[in-house]
Amino acid sequence: MMLEKYSGLFFTKSVRIALILACTFLAYKAVEFIISRLVGFPINKMGNTGRQRGMTLLSITQHIIFAVFCFFALISVLKELDIDTTSLLAGVSIIGLSIGVGAQSMVKDFAAGFFILVENQYALGDIVKIKSITGKVIELTLRTTKIESTDHVVHIVPNGLIDTVTNYSKETYFGAVRIAVSQEYGPDMIIPVLQDALKAVADRPGLKAGATVGGLSGMDGDAYFYDVILPAEWIDSYSVCAAYRCEVARRFNERGIVLR
Repeated sequence: MMLEKYSGLFFTKSVRIALILACTFLAYKAVEFIISRLVGFPINKMGNTGRQRGMTLLSITQHIIFAVFCFFALISVLKELDIDTTSLLAGVSIIGLSIGVGAQSMVKDFAAGFFILVENQYALGDIVKIKSITGKVIELTLRTTKIESTDHVVHIVPNGLIDTVTNYSKETYFGAVRIAVSQEYGPDMIIPVLQDALKAVADRPGLKAGATVGGLSGMDGDAYFYDVILPAEWIDSYSVCAAYRCEVARRFNERGIVLR
């Protein structure tokens, strides 16, 4: 009799637990399907940057929903097994509080990463300046941002430490080359040389339309200063400016013009 009683109880509990897990799984899949349908179609119509950001946010939302369903399923199963969930929840709360206190920086990183994605502060492929590091964003997660600088060094910055972001990808980057020349040589002699050097790099890949010699921009001691504006993609600006400096130096050397 006792064996039959416990075997019947075990069977009943097993069936109820199986139903709880099955219903939870089906409910999760239904919610996931609805969210994917409601959010997925608008995301697919976005550009590459918007699609990447939308898919990341959708993935985060799905993971949160999955965790919530797992939590309620666990509580329901424990109740079916006649386990007091009140003390368990209290213990989990204490453990969670301890982990939260010890992982404040991680929580801060995740929160900052979430708002970076939501506010579209920058995206993969953007050229940004963060914490005095300038480079291309090659990876963006909720916790960190990876930036590759022009010397191909990869910098990993926790999102929680990011307070100011300069995004160069929103517009064309305007590189500026300042040339300091002895006052023995007047603007009428120097500006044509600078313009000639500009023509030499006009066909260089990466240089955009609008490059100009700004003329005499300042004086200090025995030097004249000339600013040359070179619009380019940020990733190409260093090589464009370097090529222009080489052309100027070669022409100045041929004419015996002294730099300051």
